[in-house]
Amino acid sequence: MPSSSQGHQFDTWVFYPETDELLCSKTQHTQKLEPQVARLLELFIKQQGKTLSQGFLNDKLWPDTIVEANSLYQLLAKLRKVLQDIPRTPKYIKTIPKKGYMFIAEARLLSTAIGPKLKNDESTTPTNTNSFLFNVGHLIRNPLYIGMFSIFFIACFSAIAFFNHKPQLLTPPEYKVEDISYELGLEFDIAAHFEQDLIAYVSQFNQLVIANKLGNQLYEHSFNTRVAHPSWHPNKDLVAFWQYIEDKCVLKIISSNGKQLHETKAVSCDRIEAPLWQSDDELTLVVHHWDNSEGFLYRLSTRQFVKIPVPLNKGEKLIKALKAWENQTFYLVKQVNYHSKLITLDGNIHLSWPYPIWLATFDTKQQTIITNDESKYHNLIATHWDQQQYSVMRSTQGIFSTLSIDKHGDIFAAAESWQVNIKDNDDLPIFSSSSIDYLPVSNLLGETAFMSRRTGVCEVYLHANDKIRQLSFHQGHEYVGILNWSPDNSLLLSNRDNHIVLYDRNRTTKQFSSNLPLTLKNAGWINNKQVWGSDGENIYTYDLTGRITSKTQLKNDFIGFHHQTQQWLILKEQQLLTTTTLDNLNNINVLTTLSKQQANHFRDVRFQNQSMYWLSQWSKQDYIWQFDMQKSNAPELKKSGSLIWHYDIKPDGSLLIAKMESIEGDIKKLAIKEQ
Repeated sequence: MPSSSQGHQFDTWVFYPETDELLCSKTQHTQKLEPQVARLLELFIKQQGKTLSQGFLNDKLWPDTIVEANSLYQLLAKLRKVLQDIPRTPKYIKTIPKKGYMFIAEARLLSTAIGPKLKNDESTTPTNTNSFLFNVGHLIRNPLYIGMFSIFFIACFSAIAFFNHKPQLLTPPEYKVEDISYELGLEFDIAAHFEQDLIAYVSQFNQLVIANKLGNQLYEHSFNTRVAHPSWHPNKDLVAFWQYIEDKCVLKIISSNGKQLHETKAVSCDRIEAPLWQSDDELTLVVHHWDNSEGFLYRLSTRQFVKIPVPLNKGEKLIKALKAWENQTFYLVKQVNYHSKLITLDGNIHLSWPYPIWLATFDTKQQTIITNDESKYHNLIATHWDQQQYSVMRSTQGIFSTLSIDKHGDIFAAAESWQVNIKDNDDLPIFSSSSIDYLPVSNLLGETAFMSRRTGVCEVYLHANDKIRQLSFHQGHEYVGILNWSPDNSLLLSNRDNHIVLYDRNRTTKQFSSNLPLTLKNAGWINNKQVWGSDGENIYTYDLTGRITSKTQLKNDFIGFHHQTQQWLILKEQQLLTTTTLDNLNNINVLTTLSKQQANHFRDVRFQNQSMYWLSQWSKQDYIWQFDMQKSNAPELKKSGSLIWHYDIKPDGSLLIAKMESIEGDIKKLAIKEQ
């Protein structure tokens, strides 16, 4: 049964809008709807009995976006197919000629308990008491029957006692929302002191703010680079936090008045999680790298990092550490199938969720773990150790990005909202969008393909002739991080995790596994008939059916292929190398040597004529570089800034930038209402 707490029932169907799930009560089969199909069904149910025009539905489904005329028709066709609704004799969706569409079924709100259902203990079947006493009297005359009856009686009594020991149903608390910070700008990474009247949060990326729980500031300090994830000592006024410095992270500890007390050596990192205090001398740390994550126990007295052997299966990733029941340390792990589990060091699984969990903290008052739910809005949900759940809060402004809970059960949350628009060199959007768009790649015809999360998951779109067309319709959580045009601009290539996907201008045409031993990192075109993929240690080439045509072992930090010169470009230990063939690795030339700043998190390589462009990161700042491969001069910095997700080079050499903007973040307090 779906995990959502409310459903809408019509005929033999139950629709759960928060998880986009549709349950057939006849077969008890649940299917996951495409996000836009689910939104269309939700609109129909909410407006049942009303005629909805095509313009109304387009505005609701694709706000501020120009779409193809048949986009709505395609969604309707998909929804009708799922519901087995025949347009000529509709049971659910009726076409009103020249006016629109009407949902003609009667839908009602269905409340469903999320926790385990308990049987009605008071419901019994009447029995013939006299007959029962007569049979017992007959049985006790036989000693054998007495022994059997005694065993039967004890077993039944034990079973009754066991099954009557049922978990107590949770009573969800009610919360009221209070604003703690509401200044323009970005406040995030909130940490509330468990006992004292103190909170800490990050403002404008490089400012650490300490305030009381009403939001009145007590201390503020600005750093020259980005800071993140403060964490309070459970009963002292000490706060630990991270600072990004170049390609590393440094853990610092200060008092509530700003006095610095401790600083670790710098450790290599991509990003980090909030430190977890174990004692006055020890903290548990989770450090993420580009390809893996590690847990450490850090001792202040000896400045020692001890690696924690978190038991992970192949392909699993450590997300964070948290303290929960009986003050025990648990580890949140993302599984290969994008499910999540909460484990201890002995490998025991204590909780699991059938979707990715990235936000988690423990509520000691309710004895539940508060996490994000499966909806695209990342609402908050509470899970008890016995798997009972209840809804905590729906986001009304952006999404919840960090959580912290004090001993009273009050939740302090950072609610963030932003958008990522693709912009030209004059910092103007190439089209209006209110969603998250990035990974732009343009061609010589003036078309731009990009990836967007406007439906809640990664989808590929094409912007051409002032219109946007969706090319992929996916339901999973797989990530798209690669997007390239073929040399003749007829096809697009992307990844979807470890798969390679091909598209024409209308739809997905082919998807196949890369079959690489490790995670797919880069992929692209060799010519119009061949593509390649690399996992950082191996390079495979494929024909367009997905058949592997060659395999080469070559350890690299990055690899790309330049069609005009028919050369492979390889980055290895800051050296930029070039070769015309992978068959003879002895014939590799050194093109130039990059600085650490230019080579750190080297990604998104683009070629324009004889110039090579790429994106790097240093102290959590993003940099776009240009390198002339003929002149071999030093790379030239083209643009820098915070939160540059992706970029592209137009035919005239100008930049298209996909950058996070319109960023707002506020600290909210979800206070428990007094009963």
